[in-house]
Amino acid sequence: MSRLRIATRKSLLALWQAKHVQSLMALNSDESELVPMVSVGDIDMTPIDGTRQVGVFTKRIQQALLDLEADIAVHSLKDLPTEGTPTLTLAAVPERETIEDALVSPEGWTLAELPQTAVVGTGSQRR
Repeated sequence: MSRLRIATRKSLLALWQAKHVQSLMALNSDESELVPMVSVGDIDMTPIDGTRQVGVFTKRIQQALLDLEADIAVHSLKDLPTEGTPTLTLAAVPERETIEDALVSPEGWTLAELPQTAVVGTGSQRR
C-alpha cells in the first residue's frame, strides 16, 4: 500500500494538527506523509474583518485534493467555509481536547463582567 499524502498548511498550528492526525492514522498502520502548502490567507496579511473572500485558508488545500496532489487534507473545522465543495467529503473529525473559546478584552473583563450593551465580535461564521 502506498503512503497517504496529507495536505496541510505550513502554519505551526496546522502542522501540529496534521501531525496529530498522522499519529492517529499510524495506530492503524496507515503510512502517510505531510504535504505542507501555503494558502492565500498565509500570504495576505489583511485583517480578517469579514471583507475578505471566504476560504482564503482552505482553497489551496482543497485544490490540492482536486488536482490529486494529496489524498486527504487536515484543516481546522472552524475555518472551513459553511458551503461545502460537492466533490469533497468531510470524512472525520477527531475528538477535541479543549472546547473552550477565549474572550479577549482590553479591559481584562471576564464573560460575566461584560456590560449588557457589549458587542462581541468573531471572525468565524460558526460562532
